[in-house]
Amino acid sequence: MDTVTYPNAQVQQELARWVLVKLDIVEQPEVAKRFEVVGVPTAVAVTADGDELGRVENFVEPAPFREKLADFREQPQP
Repeated sequence: MDTVTYPNAQVQQELARWVLVKLDIVEQPEVAKRFEVVGVPTAVAVTADGDELGRVENFVEPAPFREKLADFREQPQP
């Protein structure tokens, strides 16, 4: 994801609408546990209150990844 999906121009356009936080699940296991991250890569979209909007697990090509992020952003917030 770091070399193919995230650098993609269309993905970058969508990511500009988000606050991005990258964490090391070994160094911050409590955060990984809270969001039930058991493998990488995992992208978890959350509201400002920490409610999960959705997640993308494993490698995903740029176009479907961007579409998922846009879907998460457009859905009603919990």
